[in-house]
Amino acid sequence: MVLLTRMSTLELVDVETARNASGLRLVILGGGPSPWSQAAKSIFEWKRIPALLVHANIKDEAVRNWTGISNAPVAMYEKETPRSGWAEILALAERLRPELPLVPSDARERILHYGWSHEILGEGGLMWNFRLFSVDASLESHGELNFPMQVARYLAKRYGHTPGCAAPARARIVEILALFDAQLKSSQAAGRRYFFGDRLTAFDIHVACAMNVFAPLPAEQCPAHPVLLSTYAWTQRQLGDAIPQSLVEHRDHIYATHLRLPLQF
Repeated sequence: MVLLTRMSTLELVDVETARNASGLRLVILGGGPSPWSQAAKSIFEWKRIPALLVHANIKDEAVRNWTGISNAPVAMYEKETPRSGWAEILALAERLRPELPLVPSDARERILHYGWSHEILGEGGLMWNFRLFSVDASLESHGELNFPMQVARYLAKRYGHTPGCAAPARARIVEILALFDAQLKSSQAAGRRYFFGDRLTAFDIHVACAMNVFAPLPAEQCPAHPVLLSTYAWTQRQLGDAIPQSLVEHRDHIYATHLRLPLQF
């Protein structure tokens, strides 16, 4: 993979510096390639929107007290309401730099684009079911697989884990990955490089960030926390051939051409 090098418009700062600043401030999870956090960071950076970046974790009380949100990412822009949803964050980025669009201008494709992205990052979507699938293994193994029990119980509450949810979660993951595979191949067969034409969209970025969980990059390219690396490797083994190679190659192209590696900044 030929890696992209470009000056960043993001500046890594501590919580207090960001809290006392104006403009755009972005809180993301540190230590791993969270698709939600990495997509938000990548979108603002690709659009060359200056922002102060804060790395946080789920127990970071200073961030929670500032943003009022116990989650990440969180985009804080001027005195506007904090944004934590992927669609809200994307809409903000589009407003701040409309001349560098990541959403199709055609109304029909725009609606489809948001629907497809929801299938990755929205409730009940690809990443939601990944969490259920991996957390269930943690709980069933009493923390021997994937996440430690404390983390697994925390995530189980957030994602509505119930006994027996692993099989339907896996089926949903496989279904969505197959749908994305078919869409990408159809687009490429029509001579289009990306999912929605010849230009990069946020959906391409969302897919690339999600694939870092299902087909982990080498540790030297993405030095995530060992627990996360182990969880991703376990998921990859469990899904096997259900992970489309086309989506892995698409991820590699997106990072080589458009984005920094997940934990490079």
